[in-house]
Amino acid sequence: MEKFYIVKNEQYLKSVERDNEISKTRNEFVKDFFERHEIEGNKYFLRGDGRMNVPLSEDAKSSIVLSIEDTEKNRERYGNQFKKSRMEGMCDLRKTSTLLKELQEECIKKQVVINMWETRTGDYFKELGFGGYSIRRFIISDDMYLSINTNNYNNSDITPKNEGFLEIKASEFYLSRERLEESKK
Repeated sequence: MEKFYIVKNEQYLKSVERDNEISKTRNEFVKDFFERHEIEGNKYFLRGDGRMNVPLSEDAKSSIVLSIEDTEKNRERYGNQFKKSRMEGMCDLRKTSTLLKELQEECIKKQVVINMWETRTGDYFKELGFGGYSIRRFIISDDMYLSINTNNYNNSDITPKNEGFLEIKASEFYLSRERLEESKK
């Protein structure tokens, strides 16, 4: 079952905007770091011990860990700084790695948010608090469109907790999605 909405709920919109800004800033930081150090690949995993959605403090700096793609070029350049492969196709940098130490310093200096807790859409709907759903969302003409897909409930059982989620027909959602795709061409 899938339901479709136009979102006007200010709290949800601000939360998603915050998530997007954190993600964009972190991705730009990592992209710049990769370019300066000639690190190959498009995937990374950046994490640390500490609070969510705020930059880590100086005392949590040593907990910051970076995993990069396990490519031949990265192995040639930084192989002596890798731990054994931990995830499929990714390698963690050793805690004593000069590259990791530099990254940790820059994360603290530039106030990069390491740990992001994304907005849980299910928290805004009565029946979805425990998960079991997937979402799609996009913005077009200053309106956020949201679709929620779940097999756990009947159509009538997904109800917003707050005002600001205006239910729309599937056709309106998909027509808007097509307009968005056309505008990108």
